[in-house]
Amino acid sequence: MTRVGVRDLRDRLSHYLKLVKAGEQVVVTERGKAIALLVSAERGGTIEVRDFVEFLLERRVCKRGRKLRQDWAGALRKYRDQYTSLELQKKALEWRGD
Repeated sequence: MTRVGVRDLRDRLSHYLKLVKAGEQVVVTERGKAIALLVSAERGGTIEVRDFVEFLLERRVCKRGRKLRQDWAGALRKYRDQYTSLELQKKALEWRGD
């Protein structure tokens, strides 16, 4: 599966269309996030559904694998007086949904 940014896709559209015609899938990204999936119109619907489900599952796994970044000094300043450091870390994870 090939990944391509919007600008590169626009500049080299015919190249990527040839790849799609050859049966390859092209994931279009914007600022590093997938926004579209280009597939050949001749492919069967069941294959597309299976590939889309795999794509969604892949994104879910990547999202869960990340650690909570804590380099945002001062972002939770208003909560400093309400929570201890450990409680604030737990609340931040709770608010994030982990």
